[in-house]
Amino acid sequence: MDAKTWNKQHPVGTPVTAYPGARTGDGLRTHTRAPASTLGSGQAVVSVAGYAGDIALDHVDVREPDAERKDMEIPMALALVMGGQSREDAGALIASYRAAVLREEADEVVASCPDHGPRDETWMDCRCDAADELRRRADEIGGEGR
Repeated sequence: MDAKTWNKQHPVGTPVTAYPGARTGDGLRTHTRAPASTLGSGQAVVSVAGYAGDIALDHVDVREPDAERKDMEIPMALALVMGGQSREDAGALIASYRAAVLREEADEVVASCPDHGPRDETWMDCRCDAADELRRRADEIGGEGR
């Protein structure tokens, strides 16, 4: 699959199992953290959380979201019980947490950017547009901005 097709079918944050070398073992259960891109060699790759580098799309399997992400009943129940909050307040708390996670991932993308990041060593081309997309999604979900 080429990067353009992948990006149409799988937004940033898609749950995947990635195989950063050979397709052996259980793989890395993670999610995409940037849109797929095409290397100069023509190989389509994607960046995933928990791995410092791109992984070829033919080494990435899309998977179903974990049960706790598929529906928010378990976190909702925990938020209601632990915080003694209303369902609406608990939902807002969960949305705020999700937004914070997206913003954190966006910060990590920018930090690794050779053009805009503060790190001496970078491991990818500029993907600040992906960081902007993560922040846009965080704003849609809700929660405090930084």
